[in-house]
Amino acid sequence: MSLIPWWMKLLAVLAVLGACGWAVHVYDEGIRKEQKTLDDARYNQALINAQDDARAQTVSWMKTIKETQDATVKSLADKDAAVTTANALARSLRNQLVASGSGLSNTTLTACRARASTLYTVFGECAERRLEVAANAEGQRIDAVECRAGWPK
Repeated sequence: MSLIPWWMKLLAVLAVLGACGWAVHVYDEGIRKEQKTLDDARYNQALINAQDDARAQTVSWMKTIKETQDATVKSLADKDAAVTTANALARSLRNQLVASGSGLSNTTLTACRARASTLYTVFGECAERRLEVAANAEGQRIDAVECRAGWPK
């Protein structure tokens, strides 16, 4: 018989197998940790790239919004200038109408003055209403144009 009992040989074989299993486990854990580190690095890089893209898109949209707002301000200023010019022209026409009423002949002076006064009143009301409608329509047109221009493409 042998000097080492069979159960000790079995125990030695199991110890060697356990050590080999432990070595494989440690090696596998190292590979997993390395893979996780690589995956984390890829994820973080993808996140940074996505954030950069989002910032660039935001800057682009903000630029478009700023350009649209500037165009709207310019359009509104142009509209206000046109309204001011139209008001000045309407006042000039009304003043001419009043002046023409005072230069009529004496025979029908009262009737002509009454007619001129009525024309002046009607003309003034029509001119004011026309300017209101024109200003509102122009404002709505500007809003529609600027809305379309500012809409993200």
